[in-house]
Amino acid sequence: MEILKIIFLILAYSLGIATLIVQVICYLKDLEYKETIFFTIVFLLLIIASTIQGLVKTANSLLFDIQELAINILTVVFAISIPINIHKERVDTFRKTRNGVVITIGTIIITLVILLHSLNQSVLTIWFVSVHLFLSVIYSMFYLLFTKPGTLIQFREKSERLLAFIVLIIMIVSFVLFVVNYEKFTLKLLQQNGGIILAIICIILSVSKIPGDIKKLVQTEKTISTDENQLEKFGITQREQEVLHLLVTGKTYKEIATELFISLPTVKTHVSNIYSKAKVRNRLELSNLINNIS
Repeated sequence: MEILKIIFLILAYSLGIATLIVQVICYLKDLEYKETIFFTIVFLLLIIASTIQGLVKTANSLLFDIQELAINILTVVFAISIPINIHKERVDTFRKTRNGVVITIGTIIITLVILLHSLNQSVLTIWFVSVHLFLSVIYSMFYLLFTKPGTLIQFREKSERLLAFIVLIIMIVSFVLFVVNYEKFTLKLLQQNGGIILAIICIILSVSKIPGDIKKLVQTEKTISTDENQLEKFGITQREQEVLHLLVTGKTYKEIATELFISLPTVKTHVSNIYSKAKVRNRLELSNLINNIS
């Protein structure tokens, strides 16, 4: 059984890191949101914090105490990152307001966690953290179900909803078990089982996201023909069209600057103007728009 746990953790770490690398590459090509990368980083740190003592095999009380505080804080940050990431991926004019509320509540919970930890109120701390995470997931799943996806994730909307349903079930079952056994719930139990549950979720998330991110990278490498007359209707100038063509074929800002003999700040200004005129937020949305009018 111990060997199986180690295999799960190694697989989770490997896929998690691979997912993060692909997401960073996509972000550099303007094909991924920074909120998604933040979500992945926090999730990986939470898995590491939840399993580190079991891997290190030490009974050091100080490490155990630090691990307890780290898990609680990272769980709160993870709970904050879930809705913020989903807000970014959906169509919502009140996204900034929602994010403000989420961050404010999360900040209050983190303050309480630190205070309760200093008072050695472990059980009460776990209650606050667990309820916050549970409500965050419930809210995020309902928000996902009742809002429209942004252009960047439309191609994986069905799998996104299915995955949300699976994660929701896992979270509900875990929370029910926690409520039923809260008096016996200790960090040791979380170390033995919580980390494995997170590892399994990480594997599921990675397997579902990596193919989609690779697909986005491949899509931008394809040459896309553009209708200049259609682009002019958006008010896109001739120079901006040159930038646009290179942009949707996967060129980096630096490569565009070199090819068109212009400075990097000028490229960024052109790209910003193109996005504003076409009413898109990123390279993939622009590519989809061009495909539809070509």
